[in-house]
Parts: sequence; C-alpha cells; structure tokens
Amino acid sequence: EAIECTRAGVAKGAGVGASRSQGWCRGKRRNTPQRPWVPRPLAISFARRCDIEDSKFALMFGAHAASQIKIRIRDMADVNTAVFLWLNATATSPVWLVPLALFVSQELPQWLVAGAVGAFFVGNSRVKRCLLRVLLAMLAAWLLARVGQYLWPMPRPFSVGLGTAWLAHANSASFPSTHASVAFAFAGAVAMSTRRRMVVASALGLASLVAWSRVSLGVHFPVDVLAGGLVGGASAWLAGKMPASIPRIQHAP
Repeated sequence: EAIECTRAGVAKGAGVGASRSQGWCRGKRRNTPQRPWVPRPLAISFARRCDIEDSKFALMFGAHAASQIKIRIRDMADVNTAVFLWLNATATSPVWLVPLALFVSQELPQWLVAGAVGAFFVGNSRVKRCLLRVLLAMLAAWLLARVGQYLWPMPRPFSVGLGTAWLAHANSASFPSTHASVAFAFAGAVAMSTRRRMVVASALGLASLVAWSRVSLGVHFPVDVLAGGLVGGASAWLAGKMPASIPRIQHAP
C-alpha cells in the first residue's frame, strides 16, 4: 500500500535536517520504530586509536613536566648552596664577625622576649594589647616551625659536610628556622601594631640580623631562614586577628 508523506520542512524551504524532523507520514508504517544506530567498526577503531594517542600524549607531557620540575629544584638547590657558602663565616672572615653572629643568634632573641614581657607588665592597656599580639605571634611561629621541622626533616649544612659550623648544635631538622620564624613574627607583629617607621624598620632589621646569623654560623641554609620569614609573617597575621580589646578580670569582693 502506498504511503503518503508530507514534509513540512521542504515546503517551507528548510534544510534536509529540518525536513526530516518536521515531516510526518500517514499510512500503516507511521508508528514503525526506527532501527537503533549502530557504530561502524571503523568508527570504533578510530575512537580507540584516539584514546590511545591521548593517553600517550598525556604520559609524555607528564614525564616532560616532571623532568622540568626536577631541573628547577636542582637549580634552586645549587643557588641555595652557593648563597650559603657566600654567607657562611670562614677563617679569613673579620675577627668581629663570628662574635657578632653569636650574640645576635643566642642573646638577642632572649633580650627581645624579656623586654616584651617586662613592658607587658608595666605598660598601659594599649601597650599590653600590642605586646600580647607580639607574644602570641612569637608563640605561634615557634609552634609552626616545630611542626614544619617534623613534617619536612631537612638536614643542616654541617650534616652534609658544607661550610663551617661556629656553633655547637644538635643534628636536628633545620627547615624552617625556628630563630628566624620567631624573629620575623616579632617584627611582623610590631609592624602591625605601630605606624612609626623607625620602630618598624628597627624590628625588621633585628629579625634580618637573626636570620643572617643562623646562616653565618653554619647551622641553617638560606632557604631555611626564608621559610622562617614566611612562617613569622603568617604568625603575625594570625595574631593580628585577635580581639582589639583585652577583657578585664573582675576580682571577687
């Protein structure tokens, strides 16, 4: 039996696709289900080949990226070693260099902490608020540095036979530097507590001296004190988020 088909898309001047979607048929076969589309073997093989090629490209790209990262890390290690050997004190260094580094590394941090604690007890409420932030920043820096040394136990220069160690130190982890972390936490908290440029510059200068002394004495690499500076800055920022006022303690009558 003949089937009468009317395609509205063709009558309206539409394309082939539109004519197929808009056309309709009248007859016995109008509800006949269409046969599902089955991909040809050639298309299947092409798709599999594309997947294989993409996987090969991804593996090659990953290997190239890993090799480049290794090269960059090796270059950074070479720069770190070169800077350490340049800053590390030697037998030909000036006579005053090693005593200055020992004073800055061992005694100066203790004087800073003692001065901050003493000023906290004799100062007014504003001074106490600022010094409390400074002390909290130093404590947070010390804790974060210890956690970093536990997670990334990097060797010290004298452990790998580099430079001269002018300070007796245990063969413990060195990354990041605890001294540099606490010193830069002190400097960062002071910078966030005052607008006096001389005070901020003095605090940053003292922190930089502490970081230099650790490298000059041969107990830290430059990357250790740089990481300590980042830890100290983060600790100062965290301490700056504390409340602006100190709650008063009410004594019982």
